[in-house]
Amino acid sequence: MKRLCYISRLYSLIREYAVLQVRKFGIRQVSHKISKAKGKTHLEYSGPFLNWAEARDASVGYDSPVVLTKVSTAVRMVLEGHVNYERDGTTFKNVPEKDTLNGILQKLVPSARGIIDFGGGLGGTYIRNRELLNDFRIPYFIIEQPKFVIEGQKICDEFELPIKFLSFPNFSGISESPILILSSVLHYLEDPLTVCTELLKLHPEWIIIDRTPISYAETNIYVQENEGYYQPKVSYPARIMNRVEFLNLFSDYQVECEWISDFDPPDHVGFLLKKGSKL
Repeated sequence: MKRLCYISRLYSLIREYAVLQVRKFGIRQVSHKISKAKGKTHLEYSGPFLNWAEARDASVGYDSPVVLTKVSTAVRMVLEGHVNYERDGTTFKNVPEKDTLNGILQKLVPSARGIIDFGGGLGGTYIRNRELLNDFRIPYFIIEQPKFVIEGQKICDEFELPIKFLSFPNFSGISESPILILSSVLHYLEDPLTVCTELLKLHPEWIIIDRTPISYAETNIYVQENEGYYQPKVSYPARIMNRVEFLNLFSDYQVECEWISDFDPPDHVGFLLKKGSKL
């Protein structure tokens, strides 16, 4: 399991450099510099804002129908065989050479009781691993916004996918001790503490967190601008959390390993958490 994780001194140096630059220049410039240097997705933020409500008033919102349409179109293209992979509504001819979350699932699925993919969109992670999940008959649940739940169920019915879509906090049919996936979702929540508290009542044995921006500086709220990504433009609030504050959400869990996101700027990281003591 440890070999799946990318942990190095370079990672620490990059994050420490980022914090210093945030304090000096502001996060918009830092995000541009680091992401361009690493060749990853360019994310721009405006702010910080005093609170979530202020950021929400300054943005369009993640519940825009433009987001759902983009993701639905991309997922259908994969399922119809036109492309091999999609992420965040963008399609790709080839699957990524490196995908840490996928590698961890390959190791954990054989002994899993079930998987909860919170904020899992329309099933991109399931589709990426459907042969493995079908082989082991692992129950797969996606918890999403009501509009995504409706569209996701339509896609499942059309393509005969054994995914159950639920709206938070409906956990109907989910057994205890599942694997919990939190990929690119917690920083978009107005109240991540309440959400995590409810999810942890299911006592997940493993938690896979991926593509989440973390800082050594204080927690701040911004608006993610997404210039050129959606047509028309969609922006939404995003929280960049202090590392200690973030991990305190999972105080009963141990960090088994940590990695830099395979798809985002290097302030976006992933954690594999295990309940109780380390392996």
